[in-house]
Amino acid sequence: DICRELYIHLRTQSPQNISLVLSSLARLRIRDEALLDHIADCLTASWLRNFNAQDLALLCSSYAKLSQTSPRLFQLCAEELPWKLPDA
Repeated sequence: DICRELYIHLRTQSPQNISLVLSSLARLRIRDEALLDHIADCLTASWLRNFNAQDLALLCSSYAKLSQTSPRLFQLCAEELPWKLPDA
C-alpha cells in the first residue's frame, strides 16, 4: 500500500511527493503512526531546506489533521518556514 511504499522509499522521494502523499492521507483520515513517526525521525533541518513553503505547510497541516504530535518536526519546520516566506 502507499503507506508502506512511502515508508520504504522515503529517502528517494521529493519534498513535493512526501507532502502531497501526507496531505492525501490526512484528507482520507488514514493515520499510519509508524509512517508518521518514521518521517518525523528521518526529516532533518538540511532535508527540510529542500521543501518550499507549500511543502512545509502541507507537511505540518497533515500532521495536525491526523493529530500526530512531533515537537521536533514542528520546531524544524518553524525554523525553516521564515526563510521560505519571501518566495511564497
